[in-house]
Amino acid sequence: MSRALRFFAPALACAFLAGCARDVVVVMPDSDGHIGGVVVQTGGGKSVVLDKAYASDTPGDSKAGVANAEDVKKDFSEALAARPKEPGHHKLYFLNGSDTMTEESKAEFETKVKTDVDDRLAAEIVIIGYTDRVGSLEDNDRLSRERAESIKKLLQEKGNLRPGIQITTDGRGERDDPDADGTPNPNERYVDIIVQ
Repeated sequence: MSRALRFFAPALACAFLAGCARDVVVVMPDSDGHIGGVVVQTGGGKSVVLDKAYASDTPGDSKAGVANAEDVKKDFSEALAARPKEPGHHKLYFLNGSDTMTEESKAEFETKVKTDVDDRLAAEIVIIGYTDRVGSLEDNDRLSRERAESIKKLLQEKGNLRPGIQITTDGRGERDDPDADGTPNPNERYVDIIVQ
């Protein structure tokens, strides 16, 4: 989801999910404080751009302003609680030439990845495997796919996957590492896991 849409979604949540007597659009910062923006049609066919934290407007009138952060949190607490979690991003590393994770990555899988997936009611999980440039292109493509598939299998076996959770895998081999120099490099043997 694009950054602007991620910020727009909380604004919509505040506007429509809270069951307000009137529609109010409030631009909420994400957990990192980043701001997106939204255009609201005001009275008389004009439009106003809301692109600052807690910028607000009631569509149809010309009363754009800035809402009090504490009031927004109080007034829209139910809608804010219903927002989906921010996407999670994890990297797990592998031993040279295999689809076996390092000990550190095994621990991270148990404490962070599995927990991130288990805490979501519905999710889309994308797992992309990578390799260093040691070995042939074909072998690295195969190995990167095997690494991604091994994590998918672990999630299916050990995770608390709810219905509706989709897992997609891909192997990129050595393709996305322009700095790789053909020597064994443990930092290039990994999978990226995006949970959204």
